[in-house]
Formats: sequence, structure tokens, C-alpha cells
Amino acid sequence: MSEKTKKYENELPEIVKPKIDVVFKKLFGDPENIHILKGFVSAVLNIPKEDIKELVVENGELLPEYADEKFGRVDLKITLYDGRKLNIELQACWYQDYKDRTLFYWSRMFTYGFKKGMEYRALSETICVNIVGFNVFECNEYHSHFKIKEIHREEYLNDKLSIHFYELKKLPQETEENRYDSVLQWLRLINAETEEDLNMSEKSDIPEIRDAVTVVRTFSADEQMRINAFEREMAMFDHLAEISAAKRDGRLESDKKYKRILEEAERKADEAEIRADNEKSRADSLAELARKYGIPEEQIAAAEGRK
Repeated sequence: MSEKTKKYENELPEIVKPKIDVVFKKLFGDPENIHILKGFVSAVLNIPKEDIKELVVENGELLPEYADEKFGRVDLKITLYDGRKLNIELQACWYQDYKDRTLFYWSRMFTYGFKKGMEYRALSETICVNIVGFNVFECNEYHSHFKIKEIHREEYLNDKLSIHFYELKKLPQETEENRYDSVLQWLRLINAETEEDLNMSEKSDIPEIRDAVTVVRTFSADEQMRINAFEREMAMFDHLAEISAAKRDGRLESDKKYKRILEEAERKADEAEIRADNEKSRADSLAELARKYGIPEEQIAAAEGRK
């Protein structure tokens, strides 16, 4: 038993919780678990698993610098077999202006890769699936689905925008009526906190969920994974306690120091994502020019002053 394990010996939970960012990304973003991700995507998009011929996770790694800065946020950027773009985001902690940020992230993903001279119809449908550990809307429904629609005729503008919110705090109790709802089964697994919860998910009629339970139990048996998950959870609790104190003191809007700390942390995380996106876009552009003119990429980069 390591020193850290001894330190947390009486505090470590019985299982690692799938809604903790490091666990979620390992469970759904690891190439070894691609069939689990396919099962989840099949459920939330209501498409047959057999139709998901190809599914590319573009950011399967949880970057080390994110661990201290993103306050429980983790996302998976996915390109579907038919060219549609999908972003699955887990946001465990409350975040101010979350709806606005979601729309911003959707717009960035929608236009990513669009180049001068391309036709606008080439823009792909872009879907954001947000799984949140707090209440976003003042309603009882755990699932909210948004598209662009004319409010009088109820006519959809197009099918390019699709944003889902799944609020974990609003998940209903299991009943005979909803027991076999595939999306609910996945969300209950993600929201699992005890061995009893895992036992319930293990009875699922969805094989990928049963496999996911096995993976979570493997994580729970891994000493370092348990410590990482526990430390991330404690960091989120501290973050929530700070927010709660700010709300209680009536200073959430006026406390400039607190807002500056939060905004700076999110800015750093966003800048890291933008840098990664820009690097990928630049590499794609160089490769495209090299193919077009038959010139080595290094020569083009040197000519453009990129090196």
C-alpha cells in the first residue's frame, strides 16, 4: 500500500465514479473501449450500432495541464461515419453562463475545417451532448433538446444545429416503464456512486453497459486510478464550496477576485484547446498544399515563414 493510499485509506470511495472527469474520459475515450463509446453514441443519437461503421475520437487524451484547470469539464470530439460532428461534454461542476458557452463551443466546432472557397452546404451537422451535474433549466425534465426553429410556423431552419442537455440531478427513479430506456440506462451508469449502482447497471440488457461496468470495476481496483479520481473529486468539492460561499455572501456577481480566478482557469483551458485545433488545421493545410503542388511540406512551411 502506497503512502498516498494510507493517507486516504478511510476516505476513498468504494468505486471510482464515472462522472469524475478522469474516469469518464478513460472509460469513453480509450481506444480499447471504442465499442462502449459506440454503444453510448447509438443510444443518445438513436441510431443503430451497425450503422456506426467509423467513429474517430479526435481528443482521447486528458491533457495533464487540464487536470488542475478545467473544474470537472471534459469533452470528446468525435467525427461520425457520415461526416457529422459530435461533441460529448461532461461538466460536473456548476458553471456560470453555461448555456452561452455551449453555443460558443458548438459554433467553433461547426466552422472548424471550413476553408475559403468551400460551399456553405459542405458544413456538417454538429451535435453537442452536454451531461451536467447541476440544474441548467427550471424544469423537471432531465433531457432538453434544442434546434433552430421558426417560432410561429414551427418550421426548422435546417438540421445543422443540435444541442442536448442531460441533467444528472433530475434523473428519475427506475420504474417498470423506464427500466429499458437505453439513454437512461447509460446516464444511470455515468451517475453511479456505489457498488449497488453498478450492480443495477450490470443487469442491463445493453452489452456495452455491462462491459462498461466491468471497466469501472477494473478502474476501482487500480490504486493510482482511485487516488486520481478521489483527488479530482475533492478539487471539485472545493470549487463548489467556494461557489456556495460566494452565493451565500451575495458576492457571486461582484466578487471580482473569484470571477477572475475562474475565468483565468477557463481561459487557459480554452487557449490550450484552440492551440490544438489551430495546429491540426495548419497541418491539414500544409498537407493539402503539398499534395496540390507536389512540393514537400517543409519547403512550403519555410516559404510561409512558419518555421
